Amino acid sequence: LEGLARLLELLTNYFKVEIGKKLLDHLRQWADPSVLQEAAGKPLIDVEPIKIIVAILNVFHLLPSAANIFLENLVHIVLDLEEQLRRSLSSPFRLPLIKFLNRYASETIEYFYERLGDSKYSRLFISILETEEAIKLRQYIMENPNLLIEKASNSKDSDDFNEAKFQKIVIIR
Repeated sequence: LEGLARLLELLTNYFKVEIGKKLLDHLRQWADPSVLQEAAGKPLIDVEPIKIIVAILNVFHLLPSAANIFLENLVHIVLDLEEQLRRSLSSPFRLPLIKFLNRYASETIEYFYERLGDSKYSRLFISILETEEAIKLRQYIMENPNLLIEKASNSKDSDDFNEAKFQKIVIIR
């Protein structure tokens, strides 16, 4: 994986985005629920499958520019991984995910704005925005304030609308 990451850094234009599909398949294979539940009670830096999952996630930000198609899959997988490990803030998966999200800031913001009414996604989004590494995401939000107002005001479900309004306030702060 380290060799692949190095190759992607050097030769990004020569790789096809399909390599991301293979990486997703490997990610799903390594994300075995029984292994993750067993790992939940241990220091994660000592668990080999967790190291491998992190290494796979860490390759996605190096894929060609069309790799934004993996945004939804990656966010969903990270949420599932964190749920199975019963960890979110101390998750080892956040930094590799943030590297990917920063690379596709506009798509990321659009994706999460569409889900502001869903507390699972909005909590992840807020948590990511609070990290030091998410500077490109915060910058995009500051450069496009009307997008937040528009998206958070478009929810049709009253519970989602109230959640979205609350999350809009949290994002602005």
